[in-house]
Amino acid sequence: IHPRSQIKAFIREFDLVKVGSDTSIKHQIRCRRFGPWKEDSGPTLRFRPVKIGSKCVIDGLVGLGSNIGDCVHLKKLSVVPEGAQIPSGIYVTGNPAFDIGREFRGNDGPCMSIPFMMSQILWLIVEVYLFFW
Repeated sequence: IHPRSQIKAFIREFDLVKVGSDTSIKHQIRCRRFGPWKEDSGPTLRFRPVKIGSKCVIDGLVGLGSNIGDCVHLKKLSVVPEGAQIPSGIYVTGNPAFDIGREFRGNDGPCMSIPFMMSQILWLIVEVYLFFW
């Protein structure tokens, strides 16, 4: 998991999850699944790694073994099925998740541009000046 990522969810199998930089995860990720009960051996448990690219926003469920490219926005209540491959630069929604045809350029939350941040600071200075004048 990259240090510049924002994780606001529980990830139990953190050693099976690879997350790129500037990614925001707001829904838990699971890398395990229980298989069917067998008479001779009992239940089975499967583990598969999950890879999420950089500058993604993950608001929905990511299934085990999924590979999500860079600059992907997974909307709320969306489900990426087990083993799915999501290409880079798209919005996905639905169950199972599908491309809605819009381009996503990356997570603007934690990595704002320098000119935008400077304009915010300048506007704050103007507001403070007008308030105390």
